[in-house]
Amino acid sequence: MGKHFSLCFPILELTPSTQSGLKTMPDAAGTWLVCYEEDQGYTWLFAGADIDLTAMQAGDTVEIAWDRRMESGGAYVLGPLNTYNGAQTNPWKHIEAESNLYGMRIRAHQTAGVARSFYMEFSEGKK
Repeated sequence: MGKHFSLCFPILELTPSTQSGLKTMPDAAGTWLVCYEEDQGYTWLFAGADIDLTAMQAGDTVEIAWDRRMESGGAYVLGPLNTYNGAQTNPWKHIEAESNLYGMRIRAHQTAGVARSFYMEFSEGKK
């Protein structure tokens, strides 16, 4: 009979981030708002983000970017950048989960139209 091995993995508690909430875009075109930023110093799980762009209207342009550090103490490296124009037919936007070690952030800014507010919910898993 073969040996039986028992593996034990730390359990992560998935919770909404305290950084979730209504985010008002800056009035100054080109000014980025850091909507979420986290750096744990150990591997953790960014469990995703849900962003509601229902408030967008004709003439509005919003960009959302998420960046990460690739080394301890390093600068952020630009990740995916998405641009949304006008009223959104499908206003719910989702950012997928990813593990992280050195830090990540999600930024947004409005480059055209009236400054809007958008609800953003971030989830994370930490030990």
